[in-house]
Amino acid sequence: MEATLNHDIIAGIDLGSNSFRLLIATRHRGKFVILAKELATVRLGRGMNETKILSAGSIRRGLDVVRQYRSIMDRFVPGDVRACGTQALRVATNSAEFLRPASEILGVEIEVISGEQEARLSLAGVLSSFRNRFGSFLVADVGGGSTEIIFSGDDRLQINSLPLGAVSLTESLLRQDPPGPGDIREVRRLIREILLPVLSRDGQISRLVGSGGTATALAALSLELPEYDAERIQGFELKKKELDRLQTLLGHLSGDQRNDLPGLDHGRGEIIVAGALIYNELLDILHADQIWISDGGLLEGIVLSLLPDTQLMNL
Repeated sequence: MEATLNHDIIAGIDLGSNSFRLLIATRHRGKFVILAKELATVRLGRGMNETKILSAGSIRRGLDVVRQYRSIMDRFVPGDVRACGTQALRVATNSAEFLRPASEILGVEIEVISGEQEARLSLAGVLSSFRNRFGSFLVADVGGGSTEIIFSGDDRLQINSLPLGAVSLTESLLRQDPPGPGDIREVRRLIREILLPVLSRDGQISRLVGSGGTATALAALSLELPEYDAERIQGFELKKKELDRLQTLLGHLSGDQRNDLPGLDHGRGEIIVAGALIYNELLDILHADQIWISDGGLLEGIVLSLLPDTQLMNL
């Protein structure tokens, strides 16, 4: 006998290039209250920088996590579920080899969303996490395979999805462990080359907001958290001087040593150097002195899109 769906409960799933995340929540007055939240490092995009093909190992790891998420969902029986795939699944020529079985396991078709959709959902998640609104601002969501840059201000929205990812940069240019100074310089040059054309608003933003796993991991490292604490992460002000300190520390450690640092989820240490370099270049280009960290992002935006009374810019 099938369990009865609970239409007060909703679930969002973010199938990213580096990690998969699940959020189960209950609807409450146009908002949501979290019931369960899970994260697993899958590295779905491993090796794709050269091949554009999901490896058999990546598919296997991904499906194992999807089965775990289905088991968790079965305990709550959500009435509405939305699962979204991002850069690795946008690019992979064999994405159907993962999408077909994963959709069958979840019982819902997985949407491979565009870079613009990903950015809009990330923005919605960021805005929901800050109680106080601010003027013109820029949100940067550094993911495993891409970076979404969202400028909000002047009564308009400018969205760019860029081919800069912590996984892809690590695999293509930071192959030494720890990375050499020449490799670091080359990565920074490439990041700046890609960022500059979309960051022509120097001095016109009141706040730079960092969203996603790289940003929250850097905050957790700065705070020396023994385990993730969303309340302390949310709104944390990561200063440029502190990011420089972290960059130097991380750049002198091996991937295994970085993985042992408190505050990093398993596997994040292997790609955190590239992610931190993207944020450092953003600060330099914008002449900003800090990043405001948001615990809310794409995953929360996916869940918000399931709330019928929420206006989310046609998401």
